[in-house]
Amino acid sequence: MHLDDGRRVFVKAAKAPHTARWLRREAEVYAHLHGSFIAELIAFEDDPVEPLLVLEDLSEADWNVRWDAARVATVCDALASIAASAPPPNTPSVREILGDFGRWEVVEADPGPFLSTGIRSREWLDRALPILKAAADSAAVDGDDLLHLDIRSDNLCFRDRTAVLVDWNWCSTGRADFDIAAWLPSLAFEGGPKPWEVLPRAGDMRFSWQASGPRSSDCRHRGRRRRSATSSGASWRSHSRGPSGNSLSPRGGCRVHLVVSSRPGRLGRAAGAQPSPVAPQPRAKANCRERPLAGGS
Repeated sequence: MHLDDGRRVFVKAAKAPHTARWLRREAEVYAHLHGSFIAELIAFEDDPVEPLLVLEDLSEADWNVRWDAARVATVCDALASIAASAPPPNTPSVREILGDFGRWEVVEADPGPFLSTGIRSREWLDRALPILKAAADSAAVDGDDLLHLDIRSDNLCFRDRTAVLVDWNWCSTGRADFDIAAWLPSLAFEGGPKPWEVLPRAGDMRFSWQASGPRSSDCRHRGRRRRSATSSGASWRSHSRGPSGNSLSPRGGCRVHLVVSSRPGRLGRAAGAQPSPVAPQPRAKANCRERPLAGGS
């Protein structure tokens, strides 16, 4: 949108109660968090029915999905800066956010949507659920670092050799490495490095994120992109043994990595835009744990 003074801005509107709640939370974050990793807040109109969030325009930034070691490192640098920032008011803990998602308990109550993705069998799920639930509950995700908690290619762009993140409604506090762990399945799906190459000491964090145990609505409506990213996450959990040496590979003791057959695509920035194909890129090698991150060990 163009303003009378010639500036171009991005306007984000909410038309449902839950999206209005998310937009108000975003406005709170934008008002209190500052740095090269976040867009500038221009204005916020807190209409009781349809609130409006006005941000600086980022359309000239680089939104292309192209992962190499330098870009992965740039995102890691942004996450380190975020982790070291003071939390905005009313910032919940990551445990509170994960509790809202439901995780593996939702899959246990209604396994149909998860099984419909085809990434794992019913036999695997029956065997793995107790292990996954225990690992998610005990994962070392707690901490005082600030997290974005929704890192993926359609929520970030590159400008002046820095990564700028959008969609801050899940902003929370926890262990800094968890922001990276939550990002890695979609990164691998889009041609980036394997999760265990970026975060080799993830421990049980790889069992905790929402992509590990999608809500039923996610499985039904997110489609190919969600299914493929979840498949990448499943491969990560199968890459090494689960808690107490329990195997989580699809076929018992042997490790089998899934091959994602669908072509990667990124979501359009405008409402109703169609995903555009992403050309396969040479696999990048980057290790975020070689870079200093607050809260990591």
